[in-house]
Amino acid sequence: MFKGVNKVLLVGHLFSDPTIRSFGDSGSSVASFMLITKDEIKDKTTGQPKEINQYHKISAFGRMADYIRDAQLRKDDCIMVQGRLQTRKYKNKDEVEVYTTEVIVANVESLKEQQSQGTQYSEGKPMPLVHIEPFSDEEIPF
Repeated sequence: MFKGVNKVLLVGHLFSDPTIRSFGDSGSSVASFMLITKDEIKDKTTGQPKEINQYHKISAFGRMADYIRDAQLRKDDCIMVQGRLQTRKYKNKDEVEVYTTEVIVANVESLKEQQSQGTQYSEGKPMPLVHIEPFSDEEIPF
C-alpha cells in the first residue's frame, strides 16, 4: 500500500533572526524561524498579476539547529529549506487546544552568496545542499 510522500522544498527569506534554544541535560538545540516565500496570482478584479507573501513556520533540531546558529543566518537572508510537514497540538495559556503546522528541517542551504551575486535559481539549475544525517525523534523536545 502506498504510504504517501511528506517532502517540502522552500526558497525564501528569513522574516526575522532565528531563535536558538537549548533543552535538557544534553543541551540539544532547537532553531525556530519564519520563512517568507512569494506567490504571484492574478487579481480577479483587475486581471493584473499580484504578489502575495506566504509565511512558513520552520523548526530545526539538533545538528541542523547548530548549523543554523553557526551559519549566522539573519533576517532577510535568502535560504533553501528541505524537510517535512508536521502538525501538532498544544494548549495555549487559556487551556484551549491549538493546532499548528510547521516544516521540520532535514537540510538547509544559505543562499547569501548567490543572493549578493544576483544568481537566480530556477527549476533547471541544480541547487547546492548541505546534507546532515537525519535526526532521531529523541532529538525533538516535544
